[in-house]
Amino acid sequence: MLKAEIHKLRSEKHDLLRQHAAQEKEARGLRDQIVNLTNDLKAFQGSAQTLKERQLLHNSTNDGGGSTA
Repeated sequence: MLKAEIHKLRSEKHDLLRQHAAQEKEARGLRDQIVNLTNDLKAFQGSAQTLKERQLLHNSTNDGGGSTA
């Protein structure tokens, strides 16, 4: 009876360790994905800002610097 309980507990421990390792691997992957997405977002924000500045410059040179409303 005691040997069966010990075997059961060891088996449960093994399963929990395996689950923990899988969850750690998944967490690492998610952290890497967050870093990559953050870098992409920063790059897109920089590109958007550059395009916005170019558009403002283009509009101001076409308008002669003033509004013709």
